[in-house]
Amino acid sequence: MKIFVGWSGEESGRIGEVIRQWISSVIQSVKPYCTPNDMENGSNWFSEISSKLAETKLGIICITKDNYNAPWLLFVLGALSQQIDTSLVCPILFGVEPADIDGPLVQFQYTQFKKEEVGKLMKTINMLNSENPLSPDGLEVVFEKWWPDLENDIRETLSSGAQNYSDSVIRSDRELLQEVLENVRSFRRTYDLRSILHDDKRDAHESDVARKYNSENNGNDISYEQAKALVIKSRRVSVAAIQRSLKIGYNRAAKLVEKMESDGVVSQADSKGSREVLQ
Repeated sequence: MKIFVGWSGEESGRIGEVIRQWISSVIQSVKPYCTPNDMENGSNWFSEISSKLAETKLGIICITKDNYNAPWLLFVLGALSQQIDTSLVCPILFGVEPADIDGPLVQFQYTQFKKEEVGKLMKTINMLNSENPLSPDGLEVVFEKWWPDLENDIRETLSSGAQNYSDSVIRSDRELLQEVLENVRSFRRTYDLRSILHDDKRDAHESDVARKYNSENNGNDISYEQAKALVIKSRRVSVAAIQRSLKIGYNRAAKLVEKMESDGVVSQADSKGSREVLQ
């Protein structure tokens, strides 16, 4: 059985390699794939990764404080969701709380790095491993034997990377409160990631509606004005928040943010994808 372990960033990469080796020790018939150590020399990296994604039965994504909006992780999530059921795409949170997550990742059920939750994940992997699964009792014994090693290795990895991490990634209490209010008002609708990342038809329809409205309203785009007002009032630039508030596609919401950038309403995205409200 093949598993894809996705990561982005130096810290996440080290964690991914630890996870890869540890899973192979617990269930030896499972073959986790994690770049770069599993990349064949001289291979075309894109073709190689696409091939591995097509073969995988379960995907593990290593989420840290500085990578949950990284473009590469979003690509892997989109590719995995096209190959397997979204319930088998398993983001694991390392040193980050679910409340800190924003964007497309909110569509998935997280696994926090805790013994009980990782144990449940390993039971799922063992259940999917039709080739040579362990007995429930056998899995429990092996898991108890290897868990301390994983816990220590992950703790050391997070500690070594903590000094390089900026606390600015963590969202403020005001931002968290705004998120809660938005979720209550919209009843936290469940979205399919595939429709978020591949909703070209929906966006085309919304664009037609917007153009029709513009022609009837002297060129003023009501979606843009509503999104702009939301951003200025909340002092927070979030594509996901605009998407939920206006009930539009993810791509459409992202284009509105780009227009706000060109109009000088918000700043350009920094290296971590964050923007400032300028008005």
